[in-house]
Order: sequence, then C-alpha cells, then structure tokens
Amino acid sequence: QGACKERLLEERRLLARKLTNRPSKEALVRQNILKDDSSVTPHILATQQQLLKRRNNRSLETKLGRRPQVQQLIMTKIIPEEHEYVDHEQRLWGHIQAQFHHDVDDPPAPP
Repeated sequence: QGACKERLLEERRLLARKLTNRPSKEALVRQNILKDDSSVTPHILATQQQLLKRRNNRSLETKLGRRPQVQQLIMTKIIPEEHEYVDHEQRLWGHIQAQFHHDVDDPPAPP
C-alpha cells in the first residue's frame, strides 16, 4: 500500500510540473493548434471552417482550369520539350554523382 501511495504522489508531482510548463492559449493560437475565435461555438467554428475549405477548393479548381496546357508551355518555350528535359536531367544527375564520388574519394581536410 505504501508503494501505491508513493506512485500516486509521484504522478501528482509529474502532472503539476507538466501543467505549469504547458504553453499558454495565446502560444497555441500562434502555433495554429487552437483557433483564435473563442466568441463562437465549436459547431459554428467547424461549419465556418468547412465553408472556407469549400471556397478555397473552388478557387483552386478555377485557377487550375485557367492554367495553360503543357503543349502550350512547350510551344512558347516556357518549359523544354521532353527529350531536352530528359537530357538535362541526365547531365545534372551525372554531375551530382561525379561530385559525390569526388567528395567520397577526396574528403575535405579537417579544420
């Protein structure tokens, strides 16, 4: 019974320590863990969040619908054609591998 009592006291001390070290409501709001608007009920806040999410989804869909097609971007030289891109990617990958092997074979001198 004494061990059980001691364990309970230790748990109380641990809980008290954690409660004194927990972040404030303002800190949790700044970290976006809690919502700032405490003047409305959680139900209204949840509904408001759903509406905002739906509006943002519609806006994103509209913007994506206006985005030029890949073929248009290639024709206007905004992005390279596929074979040019693959060639560039292979050269870049070769450069990265060569640099890696150089660093492994010839490590920098310690400071």
